[in-house]
Parts: sequence; C-alpha cells; structure tokens
Amino acid sequence: MGKSGFRTALTFAAAVGGFLLLDLVLDQLIGGVPAFTLPHLFLSLGIVLTSFVMVSQSLETRRRAEQVLRQAHDELGLRVRQRTAELEQSNASLQAEIAERQRAEMERMRSLEQMENERRHAEKLAAELQLTNDMLHAMFDTLPVGMVILDSDGEIAMANQLARVIMGKALTGDATDETGTPLLCRMDGSPIYPADMPINRALRHGEITTGLEVQMRRADGNLAFIYIAAGPVRDGSGCITGAVKIVQDISGLKHMEQALRQSEERYRTQFDVFPEPSTVWDHTGVLIMQNLVSASNLGGQREEFIGKTARQIYGDAARGFMDRLNRVLETGISENLEDVFESALGLRHLWTTTQRIRNSDDQFAIQVISYDITTRKQAELALRASEEKFATVFQFSPDAIVIVRAADGVLMDVNAEVVKLLEQPRSKLIGKTWLELSPLSDLREYEQMVAQFQEHGQIFDYELNLEIQPGVKVTVLVSLIPIQVGGAACVLVIAHDITTRKHSEEALLQVQAELALGIQERTTLQERQRLARELHDSVSQVLYGISLGAHTALTLIDSDRAKVLEALNYVISLAQAGLAEMRALIFELRPESLELEGLVKALSKQTAALRARHGIEVELSVCDEPCVPLSIKEAIYRITQEAMQNAIKHACSNQLDVRLYHESNSLVLEVVDNGIGFDPEALYPGHLGLRSMRERAVNLGGSLEIVSAKGRGAQIRAVFPIPQVEPV
Repeated sequence: MGKSGFRTALTFAAAVGGFLLLDLVLDQLIGGVPAFTLPHLFLSLGIVLTSFVMVSQSLETRRRAEQVLRQAHDELGLRVRQRTAELEQSNASLQAEIAERQRAEMERMRSLEQMENERRHAEKLAAELQLTNDMLHAMFDTLPVGMVILDSDGEIAMANQLARVIMGKALTGDATDETGTPLLCRMDGSPIYPADMPINRALRHGEITTGLEVQMRRADGNLAFIYIAAGPVRDGSGCITGAVKIVQDISGLKHMEQALRQSEERYRTQFDVFPEPSTVWDHTGVLIMQNLVSASNLGGQREEFIGKTARQIYGDAARGFMDRLNRVLETGISENLEDVFESALGLRHLWTTTQRIRNSDDQFAIQVISYDITTRKQAELALRASEEKFATVFQFSPDAIVIVRAADGVLMDVNAEVVKLLEQPRSKLIGKTWLELSPLSDLREYEQMVAQFQEHGQIFDYELNLEIQPGVKVTVLVSLIPIQVGGAACVLVIAHDITTRKHSEEALLQVQAELALGIQERTTLQERQRLARELHDSVSQVLYGISLGAHTALTLIDSDRAKVLEALNYVISLAQAGLAEMRALIFELRPESLELEGLVKALSKQTAALRARHGIEVELSVCDEPCVPLSIKEAIYRITQEAMQNAIKHACSNQLDVRLYHESNSLVLEVVDNGIGFDPEALYPGHLGLRSMRERAVNLGGSLEIVSAKGRGAQIRAVFPIPQVEPV
C-alpha cells in the first residue's frame, strides 16, 4: 500500500468519524438528550474496527511498498553506479581520444610550422644563391684579368668582357687570321700548336699552366703581349668537367720593362760619363760598379777593380773608408766629408758624398761620389787674398756699406759713407742694431724688406726711406747680400742714395700730370667742337627739312593730296633720322648711357643714325653684350664713332662693315670701309683722330692696328684684353 492508499484510508476513517459526530449532533438537536444506544455503539465500534482494519492494511501495504521502493532504489542505485562507471570509462576514453587528437593537432601544427620554416629557409637560400650568382657574375665581369670558362667539349661556357677585348678572334679558337698568319705565337716568334695551348692541355691531360707569355697579332696589325694561365675543373669524383683560362694584357708591362732596361742603360751610360769619380759598393764592401773617372784616378781599368774589396784596392787606407760605408749602411744617413787624395796631377781636394741605395737584388748598397773641390779650395785662398782688396773698396766706396751679423742684426762694420750719412762717429755705430739707430721713416718698409730677404736669400735695389735727422729724409736703394766674415753668417748692406733722383722723378711726374690734364681738356674741347659740327651738319639740317616739308604739306593740303602725303612721308623719314641722330648724340654727351643700355645698343643706334644721315650701307655684326668694364665699352664706342666719321668724311665710303666679337681672352672691334684708302704711316697735320684712337686702346692695355692702301679701303682693328675676374 502506497502513500495514496494510506491517504485514502485515513480519509475514509475521518469521514466515518465525521458522520458519527454529525449523527450525535442531530440527535441532540432533535431529541434534546443524547441517547447512546446499543445500535449506535455497535455501529461506532464497527466503524472503528473497520477503520482499524483498513488502517492496518494500509500500513502493511505501505510497508511492502516501501520495501519494494527500497529494493527498486537499490537496483536503481546499482544501475546508476554501473552507468556512472560506464560513463566514466567512456569519458576517460573520450578524454584520451581528445588528448590524442590534440597531440596529433599539435604535431600537425609543428609539422606545418617546420614546413613553413623550411620553405622560408629555402626561399632565403634561393635568394642568397641568386645574390651569390649575381655577385659571381658581377665579379666575373669586373675582374681585372680576362677569364674564360670552357665545358668538357671545349665550348665556351662563360667569358667576361675583358677576355673578349684582350683575345679578340683568338677567344673562339681561331688560330690564324684572314691571311693565314698565326694569331698567337711564342715570345721568340715561333708558332704555338693547338695541342700545346694551355686550355687544351688542361682539358685533355689535366695539366695546370701558369706564366705562359705569348705574342698576339691584333686586328689592326699591332702586336700585343698576353699572359695566359689555365687549369682543369674537376667534379667530386675527380673527372674533368671543364677548364678555366685566365688572360692578361701585359703589353704595358713589357713596354715598361723595355723602358726600364733602356733607363738602366742610360743610367749606366750617365754613370760612366759622370765627370766626377763615382763608385757603388755592396754591403760586404765589394766594388760592384765604377765609372771611368774613378778607374782613371786609380790608374787602371774598371775590369781590374770590379769585384775586389776596399782593402784590396786602397790597402791600409781602407779601414776608415769601410767604417764610413758601414756607418751609412746601418743608419741610412748620408755623409758628406772632405777628403784629400794624392793623384798624378798632385794633391786634390775631394768632397765625398756617401749614401745608401737599394741594389737590383733588393739588398742595400753604398754609392760614393767624389766631387773635385780643388779649384774651390784654391778660390778660397784667392778669396782670402782678396779680402784686403775688399776692405779697401769697402772703406772708399761712394755708397754706404754696412756689415750686419745675421744672427742678431748687430752692426759689425760701417764705411765712411755711413758715418757721413748718419752724422755719427763709427765708434757709436759699431755694436748697435739697425733699429737702435732709428733711421727708418716707416717700420713696415723694414719688415717687408726683411721678409723678402728671408724668402729669396738676397735683395737688390730695394727702395727704403730713412730719416737720418729730425725732418731730414733720404731715399736709398738697399741691396742685401749674404756673406761669411770670420766663419759667421753676415749680411752685406749696400745703400745707394737716390734722394736727388727721386725729387727729379717727382717733378717729372707733376709735369706729366699737368700735361695729361691739358691733353684731357684739349680733347674735351675737341669733342665739344665736333658735337657742335654734328648738330649743325645733321640735326639742324634735319629740322630745316622737316620745316620745309611741313610748309609744303600745308600749301598743298587743299589742292594735291598725293603730294601732301609725299611731303608728310618725307617729314616722317626726316624726323626718324633726326631722332636717331639725337640718340647718338645723347650717347656721346652721356657716356653713362652705355652702362644702362649697353655697348651693343649704342653701336646699333650709331649705325642707324649713320644710315639715316648719309644714306650709306652699314653692315653691323656684334656678339652678345660683353662683360667688360665701362671704360673699355666707352673706348670701343669712341673708336667706332671716329672710324665711321673718317670713312664718311675722308674716305668717301658708301659701304661699312662694323664687327664686334670675342677672340681668346680679348674683345675685338673691326671697322672696314671700301673708300679711297690712305697711307697709315704718313703724317696728317691737324688730324688727331687716328692718334686718339690708338691712345684710347693703349691706355686700356689694348692695341690698335690700321691696314690701308691707296684705292683699297681701310681696316681698323682694335683688340682689348678682357680682365680676369678673381673668384670670391
């Protein structure tokens, strides 16, 4: 009996009890007094028993249901535990499978990563291989020697450009040229057979050839000297898979060797003909070279001395000589000593230079050159004998002479002219320096003179201003000559008084300046007179023509229109000519216009005015505006103006050529006419045009040339150097 049956029994019992209770209540209400009769008692007892039985059954049913329920619960727990174990086992298997799958996935990812790394490494290796290959090709093409790589069949696999340039047709294996002449031959001229070629010996026999020098005839017929080396290329098993050939053009080296041999021959020739005794000794003291003069001084032939030691040649005197050789050989410091040598000509004085040189076998050797100073020694004796004569000249010279010690500038001796010039006794001058005497007008002049003397070692006629007394100035030409006095370095100072000459020069310069000023004023006056003539002859005539044409037009304005137009055109042409004339005259009156508008513009206006005024043909050819100073432009303009006026007035020309162009570092002006010509060397009194043109050119460092003859016209050519602009 389950919980539902138990609840049913309880419900039934409660209902019976309720009914009984209800019955008792009704009876009480109806009868007033409870009446517990036997029927009621039995009925109640029956009900109770029935209820008890039902409750007992319900309890039993409940117990059995609980037992069944516990059994079912136990079975259910067992099944749950079994299922849990199965699930746990399945879960463990699943976890193991998941772990295996994760391990496999990780292994796959590692494999993919490794494959990616290997792919990147392969790409890097491929890039490095490509870079190495490119570098190999670049190095191969830029090698300083020609290189050729051949395969096993002797076909060219690679060859750089230098090899193709050096070998030419011989690169492809051609043995002869079009005429059948061998392209390659040995240095002695004998032919080289194909089997003997280094590359063929490398391919067929595996031989390595180095140092083969051959002659090759180029396409132009000249011979070239080629160095060839070759060797085989082997694989891992040692089989020959190709060959490498290296070629180098050694023509320059051969020429240098030839020049070196010629130089050595010239050196030996010069060594032999050297006018002083000269010898070369090796590091052991053996004579290896000797010129003819040295052998002659020793009284024999060179063959008798070459190969012998110094002791064998000089005997006991060789000890000091060998000491000198060994000292120079060890230190490398050259020595210069004076030697005395007894020869057939008598006692000779020699100045011997001993120096270390490198021999042809790359060993040090000693070269000994002896200069004969016997004459100098004799001259020194003569010099000492002449010192007395010098003292006489020193004292009685008309020039002031001072001997100054070079070390400190102290006056060691002065002659009588110095005493007279400075007006001080000799005793007060000796022992003092030049600056202590204070005769200098400007100390900077003295410093410049000293600097120039130190630079050149001597000075002649250096102009110096002295103030010997307050307010008394003299100008002297100073000469500084180094001398030796008693073994001490001194300077001989000779001063020549040119004060009177300087005053004369200053007076002459003043006269010249006044003369130049007069010439300038006269030139200005001539220019004004010429401009007045030009205004009268050109502009005034043009204005008169304009006035006449205008009156003619006014007169005919109502009667003849064609003549009015003709007169007005005439007036316009005259006005244009007058305008050109006035512009030209303005350029003449205001030279600064040249700087504003330029020389080319000025020449154009001048020639235009000439065409309009005189109706002649003028051909103008000019360069670009020249970069020259204004003074040169003005001179060119004035010369052109004068030349054209001369051509019109004197040469009766009807055609002019004016050219301005650059030539080297000069600016050239040419004015050519077809007039009657003249003699440029003749004198023309009253005509200063040619002279003024030449003066203008010469004053600016240029030149002017006039070429003319009777009946052949004239050419005026002025050349002006273009000043060089110093870089900033």
